[in-house]
Amino acid sequence: MGAKIVTRKELDAWVAALVHAGRVVGVEAKGDKFCYGDLHKAEDLRLDYDVTILPPKQYFLPTDETL
Repeated sequence: MGAKIVTRKELDAWVAALVHAGRVVGVEAKGDKFCYGDLHKAEDLRLDYDVTILPPKQYFLPTDETL
């Protein structure tokens, strides 16, 4: 199976379908910095980031949880 190039328009359509179907987590802009969070629309997904404020582990495995 060969490689396929996906355009931003195709990626946005796919992410929009995922957002419509359920919870989607991705990198989004917070001012001039980037962090992981729940995406509410495909346009919120940022692929041009260099580093995020916190690593993905902090988002998916928070240090404090309500028991």
